[in-house]
Amino acid sequence: MKSFPFPALLRFLALGAALSLFPLGATDLPSFSARLEPSRSQWVPRPVRLVLELSRVDPLGLSMVDIGSLRLTLDHVDITGIFLELAAATGGMKWDPMGSTLTLTVPADLPPGEHVWELAGRTITGGKLRWRGLFTVYQPQRALPLAKRIALAGGGPVLRVEDFDPPELDLHPADRAFLHGNKPRIEVRWSDALTWVDLHSAKILLDSKDVTSSFNLRGWGAFYDVPSSAPLRDGKHVLVVRVKDALGNLAVSTSTFLVLDDSHRAPWPFAPTNQPHPVAHTHHQYQYYGGSPYFHHGIDIRVPARSTIYAPVGGKV
Repeated sequence: MKSFPFPALLRFLALGAALSLFPLGATDLPSFSARLEPSRSQWVPRPVRLVLELSRVDPLGLSMVDIGSLRLTLDHVDITGIFLELAAATGGMKWDPMGSTLTLTVPADLPPGEHVWELAGRTITGGKLRWRGLFTVYQPQRALPLAKRIALAGGGPVLRVEDFDPPELDLHPADRAFLHGNKPRIEVRWSDALTWVDLHSAKILLDSKDVTSSFNLRGWGAFYDVPSSAPLRDGKHVLVVRVKDALGNLAVSTSTFLVLDDSHRAPWPFAPTNQPHPVAHTHHQYQYYGGSPYFHHGIDIRVPARSTIYAPVGGKV
């Protein structure tokens, strides 16, 4: 099976974008970027579907990228070539000329446990480029077929329910949620269409720590009110819930959410309020100042180097 080497594939698609009728100057400061799924410490069932989405695969987007330096690794092993071959062989290669986006999808029967994959490379000036995804693979568990359960029971009475679907889980905070407080209620609601949820099978992890004993378990779900004595730190948190139904069907769900304690916020806006500030255009917007319109997706900071910049929250730009 033959396929384009990665750099050649990107150059070929970029050339196609340059020759297409779609405008390439419609964005401000365009840049090549990548998205990897699964990531964000998600728990995913085996087999896994690996998705690599590459955006701005056009001359402007790639203008600052050393294309030959790009490498895709899985558990620190270079899989660049085989990933492209499998995507092409399984129909997992999709090109969107409108957004100059290449999406590669590959099925992978990875062993249960933690995995990491990343796309890394350099800019033409030697700067580092890296997109990283952490995830955990688990082995799905399904109830035994009725005939097998009868045999295991020695022909005696068994629960005559055919149910191969795991319970449904609804996590709060939801995946990708942004919380303006560090003492939220963490809650999971579960349900099963044919049987019931086995509360003894419930396991709840918060940031890789087993916190099941801190939760109040109920037939409908479980909840935990974060106390003032142990508030959640600002930043990313990962909630993982594992539970089985009465027949042993396993359900696993993950929520990755961000916490920001509002009490740390500085008052906004800063005085004076009757004149422009050095930090401008901090939101995405359409701009048109004559010439060609474009989409502004950056932050303008028009001050000398090393100047103090005030923002509504602390952090880095």
